[in-house]
Amino acid sequence: MCGHELGHVILHPEVNTPFLKKSTFYSADKKEKEANIFAIELLFPDSMLEVENITLYEALEQYKIPKNLTKLNY
Repeated sequence: MCGHELGHVILHPEVNTPFLKKSTFYSADKKEKEANIFAIELLFPDSMLEVENITLYEALEQYKIPKNLTKLNY
């Protein structure tokens, strides 16, 4: 998803998560979660959810956003 990758570029410009996953024992899970949160905030700002009067999870379902993004724990 482009929003997720944009999150990496903006939030983690110095981190190469594919390299970390392939060549080190460093867990990139935190960086991946941060990029997911960035993508969700980009796609569904609170103001949009309020106007449409739906929850974040309803919006994810309605717009066919990948299910792995629904496993976020804020």
